[in-house]
Amino acid sequence: MRRALAADGKNPTGSALVLIHDGEPHYEIIADSAYDFIGED
Repeated sequence: MRRALAADGKNPTGSALVLIHDGEPHYEIIADSAYDFIGED
């Protein structure tokens, strides 16, 4: 059986830093968020 949703209660929710440079958005994904620790089961 495959699960469609995983949960991690120990690590923070994912986030990204968005910077605008010359009118264009640039994204930095913040590491060590919950999605970094959820494995494929």
